[in-house]
Formats: sequence, structure tokens, C-alpha cells
Amino acid sequence: MHILYLPATTDNIIMSNLDPVDFARFSTVCKPIHEDAMSFLSRAFNINKHLAPYFSPAETETFRRLQASTGMLISGTSALEFFLRYSFDNSLPELEVFVEHSFALQVGRWLITIGYEFIPVGRQNEEFKMAYTEASGPQGVRSYRSFKYATAVFSFFSFRTEKTVQLIAACNSPLQVILNMSLSCAMNIISHDIAVAFYPRSTFDKKESLLINYTGLPEQHIDSNHITLYEDRGWAMQTKLRLPEFIKLVRRVGDRSCWTIPLRPISYDGVRVSYPYRVTGNSWRHAFRGFRGNFMDTMPVTHYNLKYTYVLGCDDVAHAAMERVRIDIVGQEYADELYNEEITQQYGDI
Repeated sequence: MHILYLPATTDNIIMSNLDPVDFARFSTVCKPIHEDAMSFLSRAFNINKHLAPYFSPAETETFRRLQASTGMLISGTSALEFFLRYSFDNSLPELEVFVEHSFALQVGRWLITIGYEFIPVGRQNEEFKMAYTEASGPQGVRSYRSFKYATAVFSFFSFRTEKTVQLIAACNSPLQVILNMSLSCAMNIISHDIAVAFYPRSTFDKKESLLINYTGLPEQHIDSNHITLYEDRGWAMQTKLRLPEFIKLVRRVGDRSCWTIPLRPISYDGVRVSYPYRVTGNSWRHAFRGFRGNFMDTMPVTHYNLKYTYVLGCDDVAHAAMERVRIDIVGQEYADELYNEEITQQYGDI
């Protein structure tokens, strides 16, 4: 019997057992299968189900609205598990979220209102607002754990869910922190409207990860625990990869080399978010220098007419975007929509 004539439940069984790469190939077989695959996609990659261990359904909607209004991103193990559609046996029961430092107080307060308790680490103040304030000064601009360009990591625990939310506050854009993780296989994000894997071919097809911020020098500090964790999960660590997604000099969030999954629309309950964050307004440049190391070049883009801080990998694009923001804003509180229009025009369909 031809697969097109099998019951719909059979399609579900087949597609639910495909890994991300095989699923992508299967979806291109023909138009009817592509339509079935897109329908399955919306059910399989269910963000509400993914966040259910941490939040109630109503809390999940509020969390996603908070993502839209602050630019908060999910990354780390949780984002990787979302694309894989399964959880690692040795994964910690925690959700890693990244947000601009200026919005971290708002996010932390919300977590406390729904029952999470702030758990100070090291010399952090026991009261969350004080810990946030202390991290806001010059002494707060430092690296914590394996996160570069972060001011602080705030930990919240819920006795109801027995889960932890790690709130990573970024000096500038949360993308700058994520793009400076030590492994390319960890560079996956979930925004309020889309989920994006930056290096899907190496991460899901080849099961290889490029070491980032790594020069190979014996005196360089390496987060060996982080590397070992992903090696135990099946990823091979490499200092050089020649896949197209790495060869391209400039990359943009959501470009053709990314794997981008649209998420179910947020229920706003009549309260719209003004100037929702668009993660596609960010880009980066590859700086792979052989024995001199692998780095992601990013330039923070900030302006008083912009609600959010972005990062770009091209100076010319940054200059054009800033000119658009400075000149064309008329009758608007923020110019983020103008900024994103300019970014789309400058990069085109890369």
C-alpha cells in the first residue's frame, strides 16, 4: 500500500520516530506529505507542552508575552531538547532564559509572583532586587560560569514544580551571550514567536560541534564539564568544520542556513504587546582563524530610539540601520520596527 493511503495515525507514528534531519527530508517527498508534515510540525513542536513542567497553561501564556515585551530567549539544554523532541536522561531540571539586564528585574519579579523563590549563589544578596541592583554596577560586568557578556545569573526554584529557572542577565543583547557559548551545538533559541537552530546540519545531522572561543593553547581555560556533558550526549567536538553553515562569512538569525520553526501564536487576552521583539534583527560574523581560534564577531547596536539592544556582524549594515532609526522615527515611541525593516533590506535573502 502506498504511504499516501495509510491512515492519518500511521503518518503520526512514522513522523514521530524520525530525527530532525530525516523529518526534513521526508517532508519534501511530495506536496501531500509536505502538508501532512507541516500539520504534524505544529503538534510535535508544541511550546506549551515543552514549558508545562515549569509553568501552568496560563503562566506559559504570560511567560511568552513577557518574552515578546522583553526580548527574553530560551537557550541551552531546554532549547536543544525542543528541537530533538525528547529529554536527555542526565539533563538538569532547569530552564535557562537569557534577557537584557535592564529587563531582568521585571522577569525575576514575575517568577517570584508565580511561586518561584530566588536562591542566592555565592555572594549574591538574599533579596532579589538588591542582588539585581548590586549586579547593575561596574562590578557586575563580568563572566559568570561559562557565560561571557553576562552581568549575573539569578537562580529561582519552585517547590511546586521542583524545577529551577536560571535567569541570565546580559550586558547588552542576550544573543551576544548565546553566540559566545563554548559549543555551536548549544546555539539554539526559542523566542516568543519562533524557535531557531543556528547550526542544524552539524548539530542534528552530523552530531558535531565546533568549539567556540577556543585557540588550542594549553594555558587557555576550557569549560571541560560543559564539553564533557555534550560529548556524553553524543556530540563530537571539532576545532574546524567545513559545512556551508560555517563557511558563510555573515549569518543572520533565521537565515536559510538556520532551522526555523514558527510557534503557535500567543493568546494576548485583549492586551497587545507594543513593539514586540524580533530576534531576526540580529546577525553575526564568523571569525575562524585556524590556530588563532574560532570566534563569533558581534557589534552591539543600541540607541535611545530602540527598545531592545541588538547585535550585528557587519559595520555597514549597523551604520545604515542606525541612520534609519535616527532619521525616520516619526510619531513612534520606539523605532524597532524601522530597524528590523532596514535589517531585512540590507541582508536580503541570505
